[in-house]
Amino acid sequence: MKRIVCILTALLTLSLLAAAPVVSNVVAAQSGDVILISYRLSHPDNLPCEIQLLVSNDGGASYAIIPESLSGDFGTVAATSDGAQYRILWNYVQDEMIDGDSYRVKVIANDEAGEVAEPVFVPAGGTYDDEVSVTIVCTTDDATIYYTIDAR
Repeated sequence: MKRIVCILTALLTLSLLAAAPVVSNVVAAQSGDVILISYRLSHPDNLPCEIQLLVSNDGGASYAIIPESLSGDFGTVAATSDGAQYRILWNYVQDEMIDGDSYRVKVIANDEAGEVAEPVFVPAGGTYDDEVSVTIVCTTDDATIYYTIDAR
């Protein structure tokens, strides 16, 4: 009698989590009533990203200010794997901010890929006396499942 141990759960290698966007080289400079924020954006999968600017008025302890008087490269922005330089102009006076040296800015990129559902194994892991056909399902659209049965 052949015993098959269904241990795919432990051996499953998933590529379900897409690579995340990367924001780097963020620089802010003031010119009159406008703050020019430049940043570099790259995404290994060349996915468009939602760009958001957050502002701290307490030296970076919290980023609770969401500026409204923006122009430039925010909202949906095309990202490339090799990265490109972008800029946001923020009229901080229109947002009723005052001059100060404790302000910090943070540029956030979200590729809207979202969470990936947990894969489901049918039948569930366990020890089986006979040969077993295993089905692995993920309810996330376009998810790719990579697996191994020999732990390599």
